Amino acid sequence: MTTVVFNPLSGKFDLINVIDPNDQILSTRANDVATGAAQIYLNGASGNRIDFNANGTSAPTFTTRSTGTKIVLNPSITTTSVDTAIGYLSDAGGPAMWFSMVSNISGRFAFFGGQTEVFRIASSGQIQLSAGTAALPVISAGLANSGDSNTGIYFPAADTIGFVEGGVEAMRLDANARLNLTAGTAANPIINAGLNSSDTDTGIYFPAANSVSISTGGTERFNVNSSGIPTFTYADNTFQGINIRNTSNTSNALNGLTIYDSANTSVGQFNYVNSVFANGALQNTVLINSVGNVKLGFVASSNISASTNSDIYFQAGSTTAGRMIYVAGQAAMVGIGMGATVPSAARLQVRGSGSTSSTTTLHVENSAATASLTIMDDGQIRVGAGSVSLPVISAGLNSSDTNTGIYFPAADAIAFATNGIRRVRMDNTGVGVHTDPSAHIHLSTDPATSKWLRIDATRNALAPDERNNGAPDTGVGSLVNNGKYLAEPNYWMEIYLGTVKVLVPCYTEGCGNCQLPGDP
Repeated sequence: MTTVVFNPLSGKFDLINVIDPNDQILSTRANDVATGAAQIYLNGASGNRIDFNANGTSAPTFTTRSTGTKIVLNPSITTTSVDTAIGYLSDAGGPAMWFSMVSNISGRFAFFGGQTEVFRIASSGQIQLSAGTAALPVISAGLANSGDSNTGIYFPAADTIGFVEGGVEAMRLDANARLNLTAGTAANPIINAGLNSSDTDTGIYFPAANSVSISTGGTERFNVNSSGIPTFTYADNTFQGINIRNTSNTSNALNGLTIYDSANTSVGQFNYVNSVFANGALQNTVLINSVGNVKLGFVASSNISASTNSDIYFQAGSTTAGRMIYVAGQAAMVGIGMGATVPSAARLQVRGSGSTSSTTTLHVENSAATASLTIMDDGQIRVGAGSVSLPVISAGLNSSDTNTGIYFPAADAIAFATNGIRRVRMDNTGVGVHTDPSAHIHLSTDPATSKWLRIDATRNALAPDERNNGAPDTGVGSLVNNGKYLAEPNYWMEIYLGTVKVLVPCYTEGCGNCQLPGDP
C-alpha cells in the first residue's frame, strides 16, 4: 500500500507507507530522486512514535540475525560481524537496550557536539573522551551539582590526568605515575583525614621546594628540608619529644634507631634493650653504641670552638643532685659527683659523698676486682700491699724502675726496697735495717765485716774535744765495726742511754777506751 501526501512546508509530495511483499516499510521522496535520500517523516499533531510489537528479545549474533526487535542501521552480518544496530534484550541481567558495532576490534560509538566528536565508546568497550581544560574538565559534576562544570577531571597532556576544583588544577597524575599535589599549608595540609573526621588541619604539606612537613592541629610538627635534615617541633614538658616503640618482645628485639653511613653500613645504634634480650647483662638498658671501629663521642657545639655554652653533663634523675659527670668545655675540666657545681679546681675534680674515712671519694680496682687505690672522703689514701719486687709506690712510671719503692709486707708494717731487696722495715716492734726488727732500732749486716752505721757530720769548731782536754777541735764521728770503737781522727760521735754516756769517742783503733758496758 502506498500513500502520497503533499508536504506544504517543503512544497513536495511525500511517498509514505510503502509496503513491499515482505511486509517491510519502504520510504522515499517522490521528487528527491537527484539526492537519493529517503526519510520517514512523522508529523503528528500532539506527538509522534514508532511502536514495535513484543515478538522476542535477544542480543546481536553472527551469521544469522538474531530474533527480536531491533533497528538495523547498517546490515553487515557475516560469520565474523554483526549489524550496526539498536535493539532490546531481556536476560538474567535484566532488560537492556543494546547497541552493536560490526566487530569488537573496529568501529566506535561516537557522540558529537556540533561537528566535534566529544565522547566515544570504542567497539572494544573503551570510553574515550576529549581532553577538556581546567576551566571545563571533560568529566564534571555539572549535571548533578547545579551546573558546577569547572570541577572534575581533564587530560592536560599525553599520559597525564588532571583533577580540578573551581577551574584550578588541584592534583595531577603525570606520565611517570607520580601524584602531583599543590603545596598546602600547616593549617590546610594537602593530604589530611578530613573526609571522615573533618580534621582538615592535620596531615602532610609542602612548605617549600624539596621540603615536606607534617602538621597536627594546624601546627608544623615535623619537617625534612632540602638537605634531608629532619626537624621535630613540639610543645611538651613531659620529655616525650620523640617516641620510638617496638611491639615485639622477643629475645632479639631492640627498640631504637640505627645510623648508616653513605655505603649503607650500620655505624651506630640507639636502643632500648628489653627485659628478655638474649644477653642478660644488657637487659632493661638504654644502649648507645657505635659499630666496628667507629668512635663514639659526645660533643657540644661541635662547629665552634669550646666556649661556656659547650658544656656537657650526664645526669641521673630530674634534679641537679643527680648530675654525676660535668664537662666544662671552655675550662677543659671534668667534674664527677659535683651536682650543679661547675668544676674549676683541676682538670679532674672529684667530689665524695661525705667527709670521713667511712665514705669513699675515689676507688680503683684491677681486672680481678681487687682494690688497688682508694681515696677516702677525709683525704686518706689507701693502696694495695705490693711486694718487695713490685712495691706499691715506685718511680716506675717514668724510669721503669718498678722494683724500688715502698710496700706493705703485713698489717701495721711498712717496708722500703731498692732493686727488689728489702732495705728497711718498720712495724710495731721498731725499725729493722736488713732484718725484721726485734728492738726499736735493729741493724743487721751481711757479711759481719760490713759497716752497720756511719754518721758523717761536720763538727762545730768551738765544741769541746775530750781527747784534747776540752780544747776546741773540728772533725766528724763514725761508729764502725760492730759499734765498739771509733776510728779516724776526723770522726766524732757520742751515744747516751738516758743521761748515761755509754759510748765515747776514741781516736786510736783498738785502744779499748770505747767499750760499751758489759763488754769484755
